[in-house]
Amino acid sequence: MVNDAVSRLAASAASTQPLTTAGFIAFGIGVPTFGYALRKQLDGYAWLSAVVSGIATLGVAALPLDVSPTVGERPQQHPK
Repeated sequence: MVNDAVSRLAASAASTQPLTTAGFIAFGIGVPTFGYALRKQLDGYAWLSAVVSGIATLGVAALPLDVSPTVGERPQQHPK
């Protein structure tokens, strides 16, 4: 069972990082491609949302958590 956020699954030391990053890259390429096709079929700016979403996802793939000792640190778990 997966109990972590998607960005945590793509953290630099996570065992799931390669697969999660590959999924981010596929989404980051596929959704803007869909957005470009959408632009040709529909009036308006719905296509732009798809393109921006894909580009943002590529940013998440390029900048995984836990690379910097100060940015993306996992918060301390407090005992209950």
